[in-house]
Amino acid sequence: MSSRARRRRLKRLYDAIEAGIADLDDPPLKDRIDCLKAIRDQAKADAERAQPCSRTQGARQSRRRC
Repeated sequence: MSSRARRRRLKRLYDAIEAGIADLDDPPLKDRIDCLKAIRDQAKADAERAQPCSRTQGARQSRRRC
């Protein structure tokens, strides 16, 4: 599942909590939210680490063409 999909799932959970449909004190719900947050944060960190590599590889490739 993509980072975007996880953000949407978190948003739906937050909306349900705000609407009173879900109770944040419910242990399974709290565990699920914590798990989604951890996965989202890891995906964000992975994407940030990959960006400098992409820029470096792009610079290397453009040097090869010249």
